[in-house]
Amino acid sequence: MLYYPLVVLRVPFFADIVIGQIFFHELGHHIHNTQAPEFREREDVAENWKKRLGKPYYRRAYWYWLPIAYLLYPFFWLIKKLWPSYEQD
Repeated sequence: MLYYPLVVLRVPFFADIVIGQIFFHELGHHIHNTQAPEFREREDVAENWKKRLGKPYYRRAYWYWLPIAYLLYPFFWLIKKLWPSYEQD
């Protein structure tokens, strides 16, 4: 279980992300059980629903971050290419 500092949860943007991840995952379990059952691993289905439900919510709620993200994307892409992370075995 992850624990987040209270300071992080007091910032609405970060609180939405933390709580939204949990909420949309659990909502994905509910949708899988009641509306759209699939014959795959339950957690995988819930993760897919989390992404599918979360993306439109965050785009609607934080639309003003999108232009900034587009401007910063090349910078982060370059950093990722120049300094690849090393995976631990």
